Amino acid sequence: MIVFAQTSGNPSTNSESWTPIPGLSLKVPGGFGEAVLLILNVPNPHAIGPTYPTGYFGIEVDGQLQTPIASFVFNSQTPPSSTTLCVPVKLNSTNPSAVTAVWYGHNNTTVTLFSQATLAAVVG
Repeated sequence: MIVFAQTSGNPSTNSESWTPIPGLSLKVPGGFGEAVLLILNVPNPHAIGPTYPTGYFGIEVDGQLQTPIASFVFNSQTPPSSTTLCVPVKLNSTNPSAVTAVWYGHNNTTVTLFSQATLAAVVG
């Protein structure tokens, strides 16, 4: 089974700590010990900042940040980029799990999405 969510519009953040990406939250059906592949695809993020604009992307399951995380760093002030993050997890509950894509900008960076980003869960 595949469960997914997509962004709309052009959300942006200049947060210096993990914050949810608007529209990228979903519920994964419960299944203790069940393997799930979480995929965050961000095809066209944009970063603007004074020095080495840096954006970070992550995935939280029930409020806990999972590893790995993804990032991009550039040596220009208006870099193009593309980011895909894959995180395998095992569910630890028979209850549904809340999955949320999170992000932040580092060094006074503003990160903006200029195309639809997708958060997907492949269950089973």
